[in-house]
Amino acid sequence: MIKKRIAKKREKAAFLEGEAKEMFIADAKATRRIKRKLEQVARRQQHKEEQSRYRIIINNAKMFVTNVANEEEALKKASTHRTYKEQVRLAKSAGREPQVTVELVEKVAD
Repeated sequence: MIKKRIAKKREKAAFLEGEAKEMFIADAKATRRIKRKLEQVARRQQHKEEQSRYRIIINNAKMFVTNVANEEEALKKASTHRTYKEQVRLAKSAGREPQVTVELVEKVAD
């Protein structure tokens, strides 16, 4: 599809000669590149808006969980947090049952 566009620009530039012709084609390529970057930024921004950030507490330590869609996913992601894993490891090494509390405090607006 891109090659077709370039071919079309070459046909339009057929009346031009030499350097002017190449500049015309290069300008078309640059325009497409800029347009593609703008679309990429728009997609990234939309994805970022769909994701949320939650404040959580793991055994009295305040943390953030980012890029989750809802509270359920925030709690699930908190259980993979390094602090959570350290608390579990410490409890097991001390020979007791791990009692790690994970509390969801609030949703943070970006």
